[in-house]
Amino acid sequence: GASSAFLRVVTEVGEADPKWRMLRSYILADGATPGTASGEAGQHPAAARCEAARRLINNHNDVLDDICNESASDNIVGEALTQTELCRVPAAYRPQVDAMLRETARRLWGKNPSPEAFSLWQCLEETAEGVGVAEEEGRAVWRAVAVYLSGRLQTTPDQKPGREPEMSLGASSAFLRVVTEVGMGVRLAQEETPSSWSTRMPNKAAATTMPLDRTGGRGGVWAVLRGLTSPRRLGNTQAWPVDE
Repeated sequence: GASSAFLRVVTEVGEADPKWRMLRSYILADGATPGTASGEAGQHPAAARCEAARRLINNHNDVLDDICNESASDNIVGEALTQTELCRVPAAYRPQVDAMLRETARRLWGKNPSPEAFSLWQCLEETAEGVGVAEEEGRAVWRAVAVYLSGRLQTTPDQKPGREPEMSLGASSAFLRVVTEVGMGVRLAQEETPSSWSTRMPNKAAATTMPLDRTGGRGGVWAVLRGLTSPRRLGNTQAWPVDE
């Protein structure tokens, strides 16, 4: 209803990174449904992918903080750290970790059948070597993130007694399979733009010059691609389950 729409707008306005802002408006829009998925995501039901993608979108700030938490004693809310066996990623690699999380969300959701959504899917692709580091270094970071999340995600109640699973078993399975795929550096095959769409799709260069349309129209889809930079540190929503 109106209250939920208002909360989504408030959250989106507070989203510092333009790519996360675009993913949020794309995935959390009223009536949005997952698109066609490729790779590992394509092996999982749309409902499971939807749950996992939205869970990640809504909590990516905390996930990022959790992965890059450099404290040897405290979790991200200042309580005692218990999962000390998990190897976290140095905070210097926050931009690379953030890009890996965006690519995971993008693949989980998939492509929706419209010219804008198809082009957006392509424009928002992330690669390990595409965020300010050499290819091998970026790949090593992404592998480390995948290993960490594989050990961090609570998939069943008995995995860590006293803590509830982060998501359903089906969503957990989809999430972990896609995280592993992304962490291994597997890129999805590029698809050709349907010829019938060629005159209807703005290209990426044009997208970067369109004015921001906060009503959610086509301008809003493309203007957020303007001036894309490395992710900055975002606020902690504290919705991602922390070490207990």
